[in-house]
Parts: sequence; C-alpha cells; structure tokens
Amino acid sequence: MTSDDLRRGIYRKPLAYAAAITEGLRRSADGDQGYSGLITKNPEHASWEAHWLTDRLYGLQELQEHLGHVFTVGGSATG
Repeated sequence: MTSDDLRRGIYRKPLAYAAAITEGLRRSADGDQGYSGLITKNPEHASWEAHWLTDRLYGLQELQEHLGHVFTVGGSATG
C-alpha cells in the first residue's frame, strides 16, 4: 500500500467492510458501544489463561453470514 493508494481511497471499501463485521460482532455479543478497540489483553501473554478452542481462521464473508440481522454496512442493519 502506498500513500497514493490511500489518497485515491483504494482500500476504503475493504476497510469499511471489516469495520462493519467488527460492529456486527460487537452487537451480537451486546458489547460496549463506547469500546474503541484500542486496548486489549494479549492472549499469548503468560499472565492470562487463554483457551484456544479451534485453530480455524474465519473469513470476513463467513462471519457476515453468521451475523445475520446484526450485520451493518454504513450504519444501517441488514439481513
């Protein structure tokens, strides 16, 4: 990604899509609307007892499909 790409907005749609998935996940868990997502615990740190239930990674489209009615794009609910 170059500064020219950013100026032209090439990555705007994919970033908006990822943000909508994140918001859908927050809504599905009835998460805090004021949470900025900037502070988190590192599950790899020795101080935390993290349990990994799967090694599987999920794609954004698959997450969107499972979010159903709480998925949003541009601030409005879809589904």
